[in-house]
Amino acid sequence: MFIAHLPAGYLWTRYLLRRRFATDVRSLLYRKLMALGLAGSLLPDVDMLYFYFIDRDLGFMHLRLETWLPLSIQVCFNGREYLARRMDRAGMAYQRHDNCFSQIEKLPQAQKWLDDLGTRKWARRLNAMARRVNPWIHPSCKWDLHGYYWSIRECEFATDVMFQDTAALQAIYPALVRHAIDHFHTPDVLRFFGRTTNHAFAGEAQRV
Repeated sequence: MFIAHLPAGYLWTRYLLRRRFATDVRSLLYRKLMALGLAGSLLPDVDMLYFYFIDRDLGFMHLRLETWLPLSIQVCFNGREYLARRMDRAGMAYQRHDNCFSQIEKLPQAQKWLDDLGTRKWARRLNAMARRVNPWIHPSCKWDLHGYYWSIRECEFATDVMFQDTAALQAIYPALVRHAIDHFHTPDVLRFFGRTTNHAFAGEAQRV
């Protein structure tokens, strides 16, 4: 957004200042006001602060803090990151490809660990995270502010389909391929490979 806001701020500030400083564009006041206008044009780009962590329990995660009252905060983490760390600590064997588990040594135990996320007492843990990024609610601030009221804004449940052996997959593989040919289109395939199309895409995707 810097690419858009900064030039726009420069042009708009120059237009306003030239109406007031038609011949004195090199004055110190003109330069100060121009700098102020440029700084103001960048304010929309710092309306949110992102903090990235590698948590001992939850793995790679981030917190998003809004910079205006009431300083709302979002905590985002990946359940598979959490599960991978639990299995590492327990010495459980597994195979992971990107964000998918293709093999887990003890599936019932892994599922139990994931189910624990739904019953965990999150408020204390999340408030501790919030105090790391929002100094106004830290006890040392002495403002006597309470912690956040936490709710789930967005939650995604994903299913990793696993097969007992190669023969079980081979039995239905032709049907899966046929289904993909009949129902998936080129944009879907591009999305699977991380090359999505949007409104700015002016080309044509073709099958070869």
